[in-house]
Amino acid sequence: MTGEQNTPNGKMTGSAGKGRKKAARVVVWAALKTMAALAAVAIMAFGANTGYEAAVKNRYFDVSQIRVEGLSVIHEEEIKKLAGPVEGRNTLSLDMREISKRLLAHPWVGEVELRRELPSTLGVRIKERVPAFVARAGKEFWVVDDGGVLICPAENPAEILLPIIEGAPVEDGKVTAGAKLSQQDFKAAVYAWERLSGYRFLGKHQVMGFDLAEPGKIKIRIKDSQTSLTFPRRKWEDEVERLITVDHILRTKEGTPLSLSMMFADKVIVTYPSPRSAGNGSRG
Repeated sequence: MTGEQNTPNGKMTGSAGKGRKKAARVVVWAALKTMAALAAVAIMAFGANTGYEAAVKNRYFDVSQIRVEGLSVIHEEEIKKLAGPVEGRNTLSLDMREISKRLLAHPWVGEVELRRELPSTLGVRIKERVPAFVARAGKEFWVVDDGGVLICPAENPAEILLPIIEGAPVEDGKVTAGAKLSQQDFKAAVYAWERLSGYRFLGKHQVMGFDLAEPGKIKIRIKDSQTSLTFPRRKWEDEVERLITVDHILRTKEGTPLSLSMMFADKVIVTYPSPRSAGNGSRG
């Protein structure tokens, strides 16, 4: 007969007793392995920390060179100056976040990537802002990137071959480099530009800029023409197609319109300058 048996002294014998002893050995062995692993981790952490502390104090890792890439407008010395007094400091102890913050304060800097190039070089990669528009902000015109950020004043806006935005306020009211145009207004101008950049009024006059002064409307300025086009600020459906159709009709008529309104879903209102406006206004 097999299985459990009681001995005179009350102890268990047989397979059950052996099983319990085996289980106890397994538990002890697992605990020993866990303790050994924890001890190894502690030793490695201590060694790594000791090694790092030694490296931070070692002059072998002191910055001797700042290598800057990606510049076309900004001068390299400007970037090195903004980075701060890093040469001679240990490259492992540099506060990379703080350095990035200082570099991003430059109005032409859009993105920054910093690298520790051991043993002694700080690598700086700059992505400059790209001018996309000229915007009137306050009493001045400013060069603006594709996110609506003011980069720098535009000294001769008429000579800059970029579309002009007017009537879009600065978000916090403070006109300065790095400030942003109202994103709602700016995005309306971008939306219009994406759809009209290739359009030529009467087959020859390109879009020059956008006026967002009137709520709910965006007025399109035409280069070398007194004509303006008015569109709704909402997303367009067939407005561009209707504009092109009316444009072809206008090419067969005498005179140049003063304005075209695309504010209605079922018609285009064309207005001619005086004295013809009373008798020759037409709708397409």
